[in-house]
Amino acid sequence: MPYRALACLTLTLLAMSSAVSAHSAHSHNTNAACEDRIAPACGRAPTPAFDHDGKLWWVWYQQDHIRVQRQGGQPRIVNPEPEAVDDQGEDRPQIAFGPDNQIYLLWTQKPDKPWTGHIRFSRSLDGGNSFSEPVTVNDDRRTIAHRFPDMAVNNDGELFLVWVDKRDQQNAKDAGQDYVGAALYYTHSTDHGASFARNQRLAAHSCECCRLAMSIDEQGLPVILYRQVFTGGIRDHALIRFRDATTPQPVERASDDQWQLNGCPHHGPALAMDGDRRHQLWFTAGKKRQGLFYQRSDGAPIKLGGPAAAHGQVAVLGDIVALVWKDLDEANRSVIRLKLSRDGGAHWADVRTLLHTRNGSDHPLLISNGEQIFLAWRTDDEGNQLVAISGEHQ
Repeated sequence: MPYRALACLTLTLLAMSSAVSAHSAHSHNTNAACEDRIAPACGRAPTPAFDHDGKLWWVWYQQDHIRVQRQGGQPRIVNPEPEAVDDQGEDRPQIAFGPDNQIYLLWTQKPDKPWTGHIRFSRSLDGGNSFSEPVTVNDDRRTIAHRFPDMAVNNDGELFLVWVDKRDQQNAKDAGQDYVGAALYYTHSTDHGASFARNQRLAAHSCECCRLAMSIDEQGLPVILYRQVFTGGIRDHALIRFRDATTPQPVERASDDQWQLNGCPHHGPALAMDGDRRHQLWFTAGKKRQGLFYQRSDGAPIKLGGPAAAHGQVAVLGDIVALVWKDLDEANRSVIRLKLSRDGGAHWADVRTLLHTRNGSDHPLLISNGEQIFLAWRTDDEGNQLVAISGEHQ
């Protein structure tokens, strides 16, 4: 099927032209256009998602509060008590929906101590009119790192949460022992977020500060892709699948790049499941390969972009597979590139450039309303932009 022209969708209510300057995770936006304005583009890392009725929602952090807004609605505060929240590309507030449009919100609370955090959760069962009092999901309450959470919901409404956790590292430190990296911890809920199972360690020695990627397989179980610290300080990617909601399978190696690094790349992977077929993106600077790569679970790695290619995302809709990433063009502008397949990743159209900016920008995101896949990208000059990049019937 031929590649169709890109359609740029402007949502007047939500597209903001005001600039949002880069700032630290604990600071507040001081741009004049945002001083008295509460809006998604006035947050540093706003995150969009479509509910099951096709309504667009945003979650973001502004003026000490997590806020949500539905298309055509007004912003609402989720956490009545102010708190500092991590709001950067690798660790941003998140939103997901249950099968009856239950609204689930997840974020990292930032204590005063650097590089620490707590995983926070709230929900709404009335369409966003009210939200539950936020709860701390990590049952280890020490002021250490519980950060970089991700969540997914299956068709039965089961909710799965995973995050990077340093409780094992802290225990080793207290015992005078060495411990490399952090760990992955996990919980799930079968009652729409009213309660969560006891925290469960999935893997020791994960990377400390890379975002995680989670998707749902055809059995309705989570699949988790993350950066692992392998023997010898090799920071390649690993995969965790489940036999049931409480039984993880052994950790599998998902990339073999031989990237030896005594530190954290701050660059996590992306993942989308198509039944039991896996589509993954990751960045590496290893001995075997360097750059940004895509791989289908039954294929070979494909390099994306040039030396500056970074922060890729992947989405699947029917036979459509969309890949986007941030890159630099010949004019030294930040650009978003697109690579699109209409046959499940077997063949690919030529790479296209979707958007560009000379100013600051967030990581690109991909979302879907079930009929189309959209690129969401916030830039300092244009605010939140939403671009329809493919549809099942295009």
